[in-house]
Amino acid sequence: MSVRIREMRAGDPPLLHHIEHAAARLFATVPDPAIAAIAEHPPVALEAFIPVLSGGPVFVACDAGDRPIGFAAALELVDCLYLRELSVHPDHQGKGVGSALLDEFLRRARRDGAARCALSTFRAVPFNAPFYRQRGFVELPIDQAPLHLRNRFFDETPPGMDPAHRILMVR
Repeated sequence: MSVRIREMRAGDPPLLHHIEHAAARLFATVPDPAIAAIAEHPPVALEAFIPVLSGGPVFVACDAGDRPIGFAAALELVDCLYLRELSVHPDHQGKGVGSALLDEFLRRARRDGAARCALSTFRAVPFNAPFYRQRGFVELPIDQAPLHLRNRFFDETPPGMDPAHRILMVR
């Protein structure tokens, strides 16, 4: 599949919001009920989603017709480029779209001189931590993380979920 990556445009946020919600349905396949429940949550309002798209570059994967099929939202932090979210529409998963988005994220971090890249994700979900591990990310124990990464980690842990389900990763 041919995928083109571009920066987010003014009209993209509602489309990316739809992609995020559609991609979240994949959590229903996870055996852990606490994680599978994410698929049942109604989507957050567009107004609550918009802040995820601020504070850094947003890379949009598009099909041949320039329609968004996935995105990676980054946040520029003190010493790193932080991946806030990477979502691919289910119709396009398993075709290298997520890898292409991650590659663009890493290219931007190198270009801008980031000391490292970081993210937090689910530890045991096959399309989360193992995906990033295969691409060179390693766990950074929370007690060894700088305060700003620790804070991001806890901010991104869903309410009521045991933080042990999550992992902070760096590259």
